[in-house]
Amino acid sequence: MWFFATAAAVVPDTDGDGILDDTDVCVLVADPGQADTDGDGTGDACDACVGPGNGLERFGQPLVLTNRAVSSLDLGDLDGDGDLDLVAYDSALVVYRNLGGGSFGPRTVVDAESCTPKTLDVDGDGLDDLLCGDTWRHNDGVTFGPKVTYAPDGAGWIQTADADGDGDLDVFVNAGRVRAFQWIESVGGALGPVHTVAPYDRPLTFVAGDADGDGDTDVVWFDQDDGIHLAAGAAGVFAPEVTVGWPFPAAVGLALGHIDADGLPDLFLGGLGWRVDRGTGGGAFVPGDAGSTRTVDIVRAADLDLDGDLDLLLIDEGVLSYLETVHGVPTERRVLADHVGDVVVGDLNGDGWPEIVAQTRRNVSVWSPRSCALTDDDGDGLSNAVELLEEGTLTTTADTDGDGL
Repeated sequence: MWFFATAAAVVPDTDGDGILDDTDVCVLVADPGQADTDGDGTGDACDACVGPGNGLERFGQPLVLTNRAVSSLDLGDLDGDGDLDLVAYDSALVVYRNLGGGSFGPRTVVDAESCTPKTLDVDGDGLDDLLCGDTWRHNDGVTFGPKVTYAPDGAGWIQTADADGDGDLDVFVNAGRVRAFQWIESVGGALGPVHTVAPYDRPLTFVAGDADGDGDTDVVWFDQDDGIHLAAGAAGVFAPEVTVGWPFPAAVGLALGHIDADGLPDLFLGGLGWRVDRGTGGGAFVPGDAGSTRTVDIVRAADLDLDGDLDLLLIDEGVLSYLETVHGVPTERRVLADHVGDVVVGDLNGDGWPEIVAQTRRNVSVWSPRSCALTDDDGDGLSNAVELLEEGTLTTTADTDGDGL
C-alpha cells in the first residue's frame, strides 16, 4: 500500500511585512507592528475610520425619519428652501417637510387617495408639485390645490424627463387603457397635451433617459416575451421601437446611466439577479453576466461617493444593499437593511453628499455616509479605505493601479 503526503497550503504574505495574510491585520499594507488601537480587527496602518468599521462600510447606522410604515416615497423641495422634503403614501398621501440639516417636521396629510407619489415642478415656480397616479396638484409652498387629471389613459408607472428638449421636465407614463407609453408635456404651468411614444405588448418596467448618447430622451422598456426595447427620441418625437437587448428573467428593475468612463450610456437590470449591459453607442448594448441569483425587485443607479460613476442600490428579496463601482465594475455587495420596499437618494442635510432613504417594514430610515469612509487624500477617485484594503495602492499619490506612476 502506498501513502502519499499532501502538501500543506501555502499562506501568502502579500505585503511582505513578515506577517502571513491569515493573521495580518493589514493584508495589503506593510505593518509589522500590527497595531489595532480601536480593536475592530483592522490595523491602524490601513484603517480609515476610528471605531467600528474600516471605511468600506460607507454608511453608518440609520436614523429613523418616521416610525410609520409607508409603501412608496419620493423627495422634492416643496417649500423652496433648498432642502429636500419627503413625499410618501402610508394610509394617505402625506408629506414630511425638511426643517434643515436633515431634521423633519410632523406628518401632514394631503389626501386620503392611494397612489405612488412623484414630485415635479410643473409650473416652473421653483416649488415641486405633487403627482399622484394620473393626477397632479399645484403646490404654493404651503398648501396643495385640487387634483387635476393629466393622464386620461392611465398612469401605471411614472417617470420624469425632458422629452422635447425645452429645458423643463415632462412626464412619461405607462397608459394601461390604450396599452402604450405616453409622454405628457409640461407647458404653460400645466400638464398637457398627451403624446404617444410607442405601443407595447407585455412590459414589466420602463425608464426614460438618454439611451443612445445623443442628448435626447429615449424610452427603454423590458418586455417579458422578447427582451429590451428602445424608442429613440428626438425633440419629443419618437422613432418606431427596436429590440436592443437580450432577454433577462423577470426583469422588473431598470435604470440608465454611466458606470464607466467611456461616455456611453449603460443599462442596469434587476430581475432574477441583476445585470449591467454596457452601451456600445447608438442605443446598442452588450449583455453582462448576472450578478446574483436572488430576485431583484428594484434597481437604483446613483453616484453615492461622488467619484463620477454610478454605484448600484438593489432591493433583492426585501434586502437593501449597495455596490460601489470601482474602475467601472460593481464591487462587493454590502447589506444595509432587510424588509425594504422602496428606496430613493438625495442630499437631505445640505452637506453635498447623498443620503439613502428607504421604506422598511416599520419605518422610513435614512443612511448618511460616514465622512471617514469618503476621504480621498490623493483625489484619484478611490477612497482611502478602498486603496488601503482592496487596491493596495498609495493614498498619497493618484496612482490607481499601483505601478508607481
